[in-house]
Amino acid sequence: MKLYLMRHGEADDTWPDPNRQLTHRGIKRSMEVAGLLKQHGVTPDVKVVSSSYTRAKQTAAAVREVLGSTCGEIVWDGVTPDDATEPLALQLCSVSEDLVLVGHNPLFSMLASRLLTGQELGMAVSFKKSGCMFLERIDPYRKDNRIPPAWVLRAYWIP
Repeated sequence: MKLYLMRHGEADDTWPDPNRQLTHRGIKRSMEVAGLLKQHGVTPDVKVVSSSYTRAKQTAAAVREVLGSTCGEIVWDGVTPDDATEPLALQLCSVSEDLVLVGHNPLFSMLASRLLTGQELGMAVSFKKSGCMFLERIDPYRKDNRIPPAWVLRAYWIP
């Protein structure tokens, strides 16, 4: 399973936080990174999922547009900035199809660390706005679900 963790694009400094909209620059950079994903073989049938926050949904829409994606808007719970990583990591381990997941920091920095090292603070991971990290699950959970899967870092794109 290929996982593309993409932080939302640059957003306006308005309130309330969940309703912040992408700036023109945020849309442009999100589309640029989506273009890099396309150049590196991400296909239109990839599932593009986001948090419920407006800026993440707008970033996901830009990715779908550039990729020519056939999937509609898909929103997951548990992908907002202050959500816990463990439930999301477990959810990702049950997914078999390739996925672009659009969300936020600090969640994504800690999630990437958890997936790669087994600990939220096992390594320093930084996501710039519109930044995207490509991880691949190479060893799924064993039958007893006690041995975590192995994930490897394949690439990191920064706009």
